[in-house]
Amino acid sequence: MKKLHILFLFVLLGMPALAQNNSDRNFEIGKNFDTFSSIVKELDLFYVDTLDTKKLVRRGIDYMLNSLDPYTVYYSEDDMDDLKMMTTGKYAGIGSVIRLYQKDKVVISEPYANSPAARAGLKAGDILLQIDDTDLTGKTTNDVSSMLRGEPQTSFVLKVKRPGVEKPMSFKITRETIQTPAVPYYGIVSSNVGYINFSGFTENCSKDIRKAVIELKNQGAKGLVFDLRNNGGGLLSEAVEIVNLF
Repeated sequence: MKKLHILFLFVLLGMPALAQNNSDRNFEIGKNFDTFSSIVKELDLFYVDTLDTKKLVRRGIDYMLNSLDPYTVYYSEDDMDDLKMMTTGKYAGIGSVIRLYQKDKVVISEPYANSPAARAGLKAGDILLQIDDTDLTGKTTNDVSSMLRGEPQTSFVLKVKRPGVEKPMSFKITRETIQTPAVPYYGIVSSNVGYINFSGFTENCSKDIRKAVIELKNQGAKGLVFDLRNNGGGLLSEAVEIVNLF
């Protein structure tokens, strides 16, 4: 009983100090918020040029999070489509991987089988020139990707330059809901080594990985190579499920 009394007394004595520390911390956080808000307001009122305060605050948030680690990020309401694509693998677009070419051009890298891009006739290596009336020269892959996506069943005209074809080619493409495969390919690459191309930690991807691992093991694989080069991340819960396989 004596030990219990001493422990209880210690807890009671420690509670005021803990409450004081929390109060001081909350006060400091509130003070810093007020400082940040005041600076943004002063800049908006008195800075020599007109400022985009939304962009300014976003840069401040991104810089704050980048100072912590590369994996803590903020998704605004405007970014929800990107977040949904990362976690579900679904988006409305043409169904093709694109990449940068010669610093100022974007090309089709890999049209998915039976996708709007493939059915329209786009091929790997096609240089994207124009979407409707918008010139794509100098655009980043993110810019072009955003323009290729949109609401399902909406259409646009894409002009491309195909290597070996003299004149530019135009394709009318209708966007569809695309489900990107979590495991585009797996197979045996040598006598006892399995290979799994793994594109993202999307919903239920652990089931696809489990199936691939079991099939490769049945084919004699003693080791596995996971190709994550184009993996953009996703759900932690799915990553935990995959690790639990081993």
